[in-house]
Amino acid sequence: GNTGSYQTLSFNRPTSTTDVIYTVQVSDDLTTWHNGSVYSPYGDTPTNAHTTEASRSVVGGIETIVVRDNVAISGSTQRFMRLQVTAP
Repeated sequence: GNTGSYQTLSFNRPTSTTDVIYTVQVSDDLTTWHNGSVYSPYGDTPTNAHTTEASRSVVGGIETIVVRDNVAISGSTQRFMRLQVTAP
């Protein structure tokens, strides 16, 4: 069967970072954004209703995280992803 393809967002963060919250957000209209995976000093939520963590690796003190949208890419739908970085 055709599983479809999914948009992904990749970002790096130093493993030493303890004072920043990374939130992956998804939207279909650039107006309403939904919070997906969250990585914060208080713990991580790698997967929720909006996004799924695809991979995570650490090399030389830098963690690379790849998160995918839970909505498959199709010809009729536009989807956007962004990374929100905030201080607690």
